[in-house]
Amino acid sequence: MYWVYSTIVILMGGISLPALSFDPMAPPGQQGNPVVEKPKSIKRISGYKLGQIVVSDDRKSAVINGQVVNEGSRIGSALVKRIGVNKVVLNIQGKKKILYLKPTAAKVRR
Repeated sequence: MYWVYSTIVILMGGISLPALSFDPMAPPGQQGNPVVEKPKSIKRISGYKLGQIVVSDDRKSAVINGQVVNEGSRIGSALVKRIGVNKVVLNIQGKKKILYLKPTAAKVRR
């Protein structure tokens, strides 16, 4: 039975050439492996960490990435649109991003 299978493989041309030309362990750009480039138009909208919010009668402030910001101020490329009791709304390159304040209460085991 083995000789029948091997005869069929030989008559059909053996292994195809595209299968031989691709080496998954070769560096990109060598031996027929394509070089895949990341698109440059996509920019990440992360990297903002909300640490604290202070809301009083006359002003609202928040700490983002260690910097104190108010409504209307900028941090990096982001504009602080609104500061709430537990969230801050940013406008980054025309897109809305909401940072939520994570609860810091310790869990008590009973």
